Amino acid sequence: MSKFALPEDQASERMLLSTICAPGAERMAAECLPSLRPDDFVSPVHRAIFTALAGMISAGELIEMPTLADSMRRAGTLERCGGITGLLEILGDAEVRRPMVLVEILNRARRLRGLAKLGQRCHDLAIDPSADPDAISGELGAGLVSVCQRKGRGGIQHVSNMSDDALAEILDEFNGVRDQNATFIKG
Repeated sequence: MSKFALPEDQASERMLLSTICAPGAERMAAECLPSLRPDDFVSPVHRAIFTALAGMISAGELIEMPTLADSMRRAGTLERCGGITGLLEILGDAEVRRPMVLVEILNRARRLRGLAKLGQRCHDLAIDPSADPDAISGELGAGLVSVCQRKGRGGIQHVSNMSDDALAEILDEFNGVRDQNATFIKG
């Protein structure tokens, strides 16, 4: 690629995984997972944890450290993160109240990585003197559409899939009520 690092945020990856693996967070995890893709996670270890979580949520399994570790052991990915000790360390990050913010951060970084790679691909194809501009345009157009898709598997979600807290926040925002504990940054 180039001398510049591709966009990533492994700290957000860890915080999101910690949040959706917290005891009793299955509903929150089910809310976040449809908006995520494995390639939202740059770290192969984080990607392996996400893949195990996604499988567990879709199977309706309870997310607890022993069941997550067992799922990863069966998939052959537990040792990749340093066994149970490494898994505990990774998932020991602070939990966040609004994990969808982290989902958006990871989605954005993934899309920027995709655009950077697509730009490099465009450059590589275009410097070939025998290149066909129409073929390059077609390939890059399809690539651009693929990169710019925001959602992993979902799209519009039914309101019944949202947590009560998320619905309350939306209603508060609609009614002009602000969380007194929230901090706002003036731009």
